[in-house]
Amino acid sequence: MSRSLAANMKKWKASQGSPVMPRRTFLGAMTGAVGAGWGARGRAAPRTGRLASEGVKRLTEWVVGALAGEGIDLLINLPGGVTQGGRSRPDLARLCWLQNCNLYGFHALREFEPATAKRIETAYGRSYRELFPGVEERTENYLPVGGLPAQPPPAGRYYRVVVKEAVVRGFTIGTETYRPDYLGAITDDDPRSQLKFGARGAHLRGDASLAREHFRRALTLWDGAGFRTPRREKATSYYPRYLAYALLIARALREPLPAALREAIEARLWSLQDRDGGLWTNYLHDGTLPPVAKKTTEIGPLTLLAYAESAWP
Repeated sequence: MSRSLAANMKKWKASQGSPVMPRRTFLGAMTGAVGAGWGARGRAAPRTGRLASEGVKRLTEWVVGALAGEGIDLLINLPGGVTQGGRSRPDLARLCWLQNCNLYGFHALREFEPATAKRIETAYGRSYRELFPGVEERTENYLPVGGLPAQPPPAGRYYRVVVKEAVVRGFTIGTETYRPDYLGAITDDDPRSQLKFGARGAHLRGDASLAREHFRRALTLWDGAGFRTPRREKATSYYPRYLAYALLIARALREPLPAALREAIEARLWSLQDRDGGLWTNYLHDGTLPPVAKKTTEIGPLTLLAYAESAWP
């Protein structure tokens, strides 16, 4: 762990007291910290520091470089084709996820690289028309870019998605669609469900109070290294996409993070940027990378979305 990251972690713990603070006490502390930190709700988050600004520039270049040729004009899921441990993944090196990568990609690049954003957006629409004419594309994946799914799920639930695939010029084009009977629950131990489905979903439905409650529940899962997830019972990885979601949701909700926590999240997130500009998808408690870590065009655009000022008017 770098000295700066360790210092941020220490500052965060000192500002919040015991890391095992009861949930009710923690939520009260969050309310006070937000109120005392950056002023009244509705005020925009502060501009990014130099670390984030340089990281965004390099990440933008990496995402743009992941654009597939051969007239596909879509982002490849795993441009490098290998994991951190050196395992070759040709299946992911020729795979283009329409929603998780390309939907997020063209929305994120509108601010940073508009010409490429337009190419991806055009190819995205063409792929749906030609390859998936009967598929409902408005799934829960639209939440990070400000769109509600076509079919609203029951309260406290979200639609799990089913995968559809087609092969074009040697590339596998994948997308997802909802299935009415395939539901997941928004649970207190899952930062993804609290942030993406709970906070962002409630925010887009106009329920500001519920959105803030989900957001603060997600913050209780921060343990100094990242956001704890149910998956960690079977695996040791943390996921930087939750770091990106926390920054993204904070900006979308105009709900500033306590300064020390934001610094810690950003320090951890940008410590995962590789020399080529891409971000790794998994990390361990001490910040090192497991062999399964990859650099994908899902985590890249999600991170850019968190820093795209024009996306959050």
